[in-house]
Amino acid sequence: MKVMKRINGWSTKKKILVLICLTIIIHTTLIVVDTYGVSQTTFFGEQSKIKCDLYRYASRAETVLRGDLLYRDIHTETPPLISYLFMIPTAFSSSALSFQIFLSFFNLCTVLLLFCAIRDIDENLAFISSLLYLFIPLTTDTAVFVIQDEPIVSFFFLLPVVLMRWKKRTYAAVIIGLGIWIKAFPLLLLPILLIKDKKWNERLLHLGIIAGLSFLIILPYIILCPDEFFEFLRFYIVGKQGVKGISFWRFGVYEYLGDSGRISLAILIGGMGVVYAWLYKAKKSVWKSCLIVLCAFFILYRKIHSNYFLYPLALLTPFHFMDKGIRWRMWAMIVVVISLQPYAGSIGLDILPFMPVILSVLLIVLLLSLIHKIVKAPSDIPDYSTISLISK
Repeated sequence: MKVMKRINGWSTKKKILVLICLTIIIHTTLIVVDTYGVSQTTFFGEQSKIKCDLYRYASRAETVLRGDLLYRDIHTETPPLISYLFMIPTAFSSSALSFQIFLSFFNLCTVLLLFCAIRDIDENLAFISSLLYLFIPLTTDTAVFVIQDEPIVSFFFLLPVVLMRWKKRTYAAVIIGLGIWIKAFPLLLLPILLIKDKKWNERLLHLGIIAGLSFLIILPYIILCPDEFFEFLRFYIVGKQGVKGISFWRFGVYEYLGDSGRISLAILIGGMGVVYAWLYKAKKSVWKSCLIVLCAFFILYRKIHSNYFLYPLALLTPFHFMDKGIRWRMWAMIVVVISLQPYAGSIGLDILPFMPVILSVLLIVLLLSLIHKIVKAPSDIPDYSTISLISK
């Protein structure tokens, strides 16, 4: 409590400065540890074996930098804009260090965005929520040790949520339109945006913005390499050459019953339709609506990786300090996700083969429990400025 009283006396500028300094110090320290210890990565040398996607990111960005075409000149199973963003670190170096710095910058952006997002409710809550996101193991592990694109996606997922909360829905539509082609997850926010729109002319405007941006982004690929371009849709929707990740669909269905891609897709579409229909009637806040949608999607979608959980964790951090029930569920979920990570590939399935099934079922139970608790909890991040106290 003494610490909270001292923080309460800090100015907004000081809190922001502390967040920036801590983020830089923590990421710099971990990069040094990784460089000279964990993966023995040299600053400008060969890529570490544990950073399995780094070579793909760099190769795709180098293809664009050479003036070649994604999908046609290099096999790509991701939307195009993420490769354009990765041109920035690749232009300096295709080394692990360059990407670590770039992804760490996006972690900083998310930390500051989280602070700004809920500062109008309770500045102390905003500060400690941002700190919590910084100290969640998945945040730094994703940017430094495994080098995945989730720090970028987490920022572009949280940004339209914040803009919708601030009633800047047209700006949110623009970010959703761009975010879909960075990584498809912001598409989950589109129905919530339409639910929050008050009139049909608003809905049509926002649909037009997202459709127009999407058309402009994909038009060159539709013209020049349509078959190759749409391969990544199959990869994300129904899977390709097996299912990887940590979902129950992978461990409890695919490993024993086979692909079942169309069945899982039908369940996903039907289940998410029910969730959105309920949200339309329930009239929950933007923050809670997005959190419920993510938890439901992670239950229903077959290709879920541990690093994807950064998206709901960014939204869960303020509830950690407002509701004890959400707090323990959140940390239990983190423990289960980390425990499932060794089984994400093919390694480890021969040892205790039922363990990932049990853990993935437990993860579903925790996600369902979180949804129930979020719906029933009186604490909220409302769609307007207010003054609230952090629950004890």
